[in-house]
Amino acid sequence: MKKIITILALVFAFSLNANAQDKKVISKEEIAKKELTPEAKAKSDAYELIRFLGLEENKLGSLTSLFTKKHAVLAEEGLTSERKNELTRIIDAKLRASLTSEQMEKLDKNSELLNRLTGK
Repeated sequence: MKKIITILALVFAFSLNANAQDKKVISKEEIAKKELTPEAKAKSDAYELIRFLGLEENKLGSLTSLFTKKHAVLAEEGLTSERKNELTRIIDAKLRASLTSEQMEKLDKNSELLNRLTGK
């Protein structure tokens, strides 16, 4: 009887150990495909702009709300190219209105960042 209990204990111990090693490996592609919310994308954009231009942290709220609207519109299905172009124009105009000419000049020189922020 003791041998049977010992054998069962060993069988369960090895089967649990074998199952514990079956971890699901998440690839980098799966992480990249994972959708972020418009709010998270907007906060990322706002932080990137603040770091690039050296802005004060108190502008984070207004920039985040601007970029949240942008990402919400871009996430809509059936977005026409005219509406996307209009959104790009509006975001660009609001950025130009809220930044100084020196800051906007610096941002204009980094066209990759400007295009990403405006949604081009």
